[in-house]
Amino acid sequence: MTEVETQSLRPGATLAHYQIERAIGEGATGVVYRAHDRALDRTVGLKVLKPAVSRDVRFVHRFLREARAAARVNHPNLAHIYFVGEQDGYHFFALEFIEGQDLQARVEAEGPLDLDTALGVLAQVAKGLAAAHRAGVVHRDVKPSNLLVQTDGAARVTDFGLARSLQADVHTTQADTILGTPTYMSPEQCRSQPA
Repeated sequence: MTEVETQSLRPGATLAHYQIERAIGEGATGVVYRAHDRALDRTVGLKVLKPAVSRDVRFVHRFLREARAAARVNHPNLAHIYFVGEQDGYHFFALEFIEGQDLQARVEAEGPLDLDTALGVLAQVAKGLAAAHRAGVVHRDVKPSNLLVQTDGAARVTDFGLARSLQADVHTTQADTILGTPTYMSPEQCRSQPA
């Protein structure tokens, strides 16, 4: 993961029993920090909803849905969720800290993966997504930047921000609203149909 230049929480700040060390990733609605879990003495990722969007109940519900969707599945190729909380207007969840690099950054730094490595990563990703699907969760935003590859070659699917439960109300997302990354979306997502 890359350093984030603009941080809304400074190193040393705490949310619940998590102490911020540094920002390691940023998306449109949230920032991911490397943090120390003082209760269990371990490093975690702490995903925090940005203050600018945390006032919008739709974003808060989507954020909580992400945490619940990811927590519903336990698989070696998925990032595990440990805790969900809200403090001082910050909505956050703690997840397993995964040493490694996202696939997009790796390819940009080192060039295309060799065929055997690429097939190995894809097989692991497919196993993780299959486990999520068996648990009734559709990711809806699978792309290289949401796939972490550890130094030992293990691949993990992260960022369930657009995940949807197969049992959820299909009207949770507004009609004719397209969510996802256009270059990686499935055809049905492009047509604003259920994934």
